[in-house]
Amino acid sequence: MSSKGQSSVEFIVVLGLVLIVFIVMGIIIQQKIIKSSEFKAHTHSKRIIHSVAKNINEMVTVGSGYHKCFTLPGEIYGSRGYNISFFTDNPMVFLETEDLTLSVPISAPNVSCEINPPCESFTTGKPIDVWVSNVDGVIVLADHGPCITDWIGII
Repeated sequence: MSSKGQSSVEFIVVLGLVLIVFIVMGIIIQQKIIKSSEFKAHTHSKRIIHSVAKNINEMVTVGSGYHKCFTLPGEIYGSRGYNISFFTDNPMVFLETEDLTLSVPISAPNVSCEINPPCESFTTGKPIDVWVSNVDGVIVLADHGPCITDWIGII
């Protein structure tokens, strides 16, 4: 009786088990990478929305006539565009992506956003220079050209 046939069957079984282990490990690793990517995108989104809220709250605190420029990234981690929105008499700033919506309270009930994007549509990937002004109690986000060394001043 030859043992060649027996060893071939054992080899195929061992090879099958090793293949199954690698497939399961690959699926687990892929899920961890996806969760890590989602976490990074969520963290980056929170950083952006808190930056907008901080600058708006600073405008309210200092008072009318104050203006400042800051730069927002053109996209969130993973090449995701985002949209920032405000609603009349609702002291909140909202950030929306295709799969995430965040909101942060602000101390200004009246915010006017004249920048497109990120206020009317999703961003396109280019960094966005945002000029924030306090005009008689109304916070205005506008595009007045590039920020020059994050210039701050009083009108």
